[in-house]
Amino acid sequence: MENVQLGDLHFELHPSVQLLDLQWNAVAIWQALDNEETPAGAEKILEPCLVWRSDMNSHYRSLDAQEFNALQQVSAGASFGGLCESLFATLGEEATQQAAQYLANWLEVGLVSKVVT
Repeated sequence: MENVQLGDLHFELHPSVQLLDLQWNAVAIWQALDNEETPAGAEKILEPCLVWRSDMNSHYRSLDAQEFNALQQVSAGASFGGLCESLFATLGEEATQQAAQYLANWLEVGLVSKVVT
């Protein structure tokens, strides 16, 4: 078996993954509707959003700017090492741990469909 370094791995996102750079509070409105609550009125805000499908169910959630950028990088073909380097600029020594947490969550919810060596 080939000796593969974690930093060299690339990840393909599931084809259903969509990264939306929303300009309105659409996620909060949808969450209120899902909870059978009266939603707040439309509000102009910057709100990155992730939408994906898993087991024929649609999912969505807000993202902070850092995770949004991380997913954009992975979607564009960045390696795990490249992702860590990018996060290092803002997180310093905690970059690798944050990248690993992102990856663990993405794998758990089905965002990653393939690991490429």
